[in-house]
Amino acid sequence: MPERGRRRRGRRRCRLGSVAEPSADPLTSAALAAACAAYAPYSCTYAGVGLRTADGTIYEGRYAENAAFNPSLSPLQGALIALALAGGSYVSIEAAVLVEACEPASGHLQHSASQRASAAAVLAAVAPDVRLQYLRAVHTTEGATVQASGGLDSTDTSALS
Repeated sequence: MPERGRRRRGRRRCRLGSVAEPSADPLTSAALAAACAAYAPYSCTYAGVGLRTADGTIYEGRYAENAAFNPSLSPLQGALIALALAGGSYVSIEAAVLVEACEPASGHLQHSASQRASAAAVLAAVAPDVRLQYLRAVHTTEGATVQASGGLDSTDTSALS
């Protein structure tokens, strides 16, 4: 009989969960939904980005992890790719939100890799006048929601160290 699927041993299933309730801000809701849809089976580091352009269009990107970690796709890269595929321009970006989980959802890792520094650096390169709003996702019994963590000017990365 053919094998139906491979069973992982010793690894707990980890997920941020679904969105508990949408935020009043559509950009924040898009970033949270992207974080909830992130693929991070190894590190359980869930992150999503929402970009809003001058015409009001929102593009989202989610973290896509690879077993080797190095070729993983950051959430900002995903959002920028979506923008480029739609024929948009980086100069049209007016707002950016990064949402990431407070801690690894499974608790089996000591440290969680943050996307904050890389998102700020890339955003500063492609849209230097845009401020990166940074929010933390919190897992509740109803699903995921966000809590404010303040903003980060993409040109000032001193707050990251």
